[in-house]
Amino acid sequence: MIDGENMKKDETKMLKEHELSAFCMEISMLLGAGMSLEQGILTIADDEKTKEGKDLFMVIFNAMSEGDTFNHALVMTEAFPTYLTDMVLMGEKTGNLEKILKELHIFYEKKGELYSAIKTAVLSPCIMVIMMFIVLLVLVTKILPAFSQVYYDLGSDIPTSTIVVIKAGHILSVVAMGVFGAVILAVIVSLIYQKLNHGKTLFDFEKIFMSKSKTGAIISKARFASVLSMAFSSGIELEYAMDLADCFISNPRIKEKIKQCKEDVSKGESLSNAIEKVGIFQGVNAGILSVGLKSGNAETALKNISEKYSNESEDRISEMVSSVEPVLVMILSLMVGLILLIVMMPLLGIMSVLG
Repeated sequence: MIDGENMKKDETKMLKEHELSAFCMEISMLLGAGMSLEQGILTIADDEKTKEGKDLFMVIFNAMSEGDTFNHALVMTEAFPTYLTDMVLMGEKTGNLEKILKELHIFYEKKGELYSAIKTAVLSPCIMVIMMFIVLLVLVTKILPAFSQVYYDLGSDIPTSTIVVIKAGHILSVVAMGVFGAVILAVIVSLIYQKLNHGKTLFDFEKIFMSKSKTGAIISKARFASVLSMAFSSGIELEYAMDLADCFISNPRIKEKIKQCKEDVSKGESLSNAIEKVGIFQGVNAGILSVGLKSGNAETALKNISEKYSNESEDRISEMVSSVEPVLVMILSLMVGLILLIVMMPLLGIMSVLG
């Protein structure tokens, strides 16, 4: 067994979303089967295939065997996000740990799916741009010089337009080498940073996307609704739940609205009015929350709102990916066609004279 005090911190990495989701699901299932937390952790450790995973769960088991709470054992490993450990703490205090873990399983499962969608939305156009760059580079550095030889063999001067394109190709090749070197350097620096910072990435695409885009604001609203839903279902204080939501959301506009909403609620305003007033939920969604609070079904109403915003964000991401790719293909086709037209038109003129 590994002693938690002797476990090297630089060997501990923050678990990914799909790992967090699986962990929460397994613990909630074992608790539902009547197992104690210690037995559940030990069962998961026995089933774990990797040495790193076994070591992590044995650290948690050893800490709990020595009298630590589940929450503190998770915090000690530095492998679990603050949001999860805070929710576990609330679950232990309110006696709703199993229910909270089930909600966290769903929460991190959706977060992982969303992160994959964001990566696709960001990387897919980048890959297309790189492919465009490579095609154009090959065209102007390998194919056009061959046409220059054809002009020479025909005893004709190379058209000025063709000379300009070929020179541009040489410049493009130099730029390409510089860009390629910069990309390789950025990848190496990112990998080193990730190694030295327990798996954290230097270029956090999700954070940039969430804080800068309109889709990121919609996703933040979905997460806010999800956190409040868990709060109502688990007996967590509303003020504390809003603090958790504020810490978990990275979009600055939504964070500011949550802060204002919290202040309005503390002054005695109803939650539904405060949320609608600052503009977090509006229209139909604000009405759903209001009815849910009045009928005692706030948890269901907030889940419904969260799903609606999640679906809207997924649709926007899909539309963004599907609209960018055809545009890039069209641009590539036009550029290749234009370059070939510049070269072929004078050549066709020469061929017609010779004919």
